[in-house]
Amino acid sequence: MGEQKSTDLGSVKHDGLPYLLPDGSAFNPPIPKSEDKSNRGFNHPQLARMLCPAQKVKSFDKAPDK
Repeated sequence: MGEQKSTDLGSVKHDGLPYLLPDGSAFNPPIPKSEDKSNRGFNHPQLARMLCPAQKVKSFDKAPDK
């Protein structure tokens, strides 16, 4: 049962990602459906900005690589 739950959640996360962006825009660079997670979360420029605390967004926008 646990494996089925994991499989279901795994399929939803990729289908749900487009809903995070306004107006149906796409992630750039795209987030591939793969086991490699090195380009997700704080390593992805758009996701990193979304994960940034609201009071730090202006600072992030000035220097996103820091």
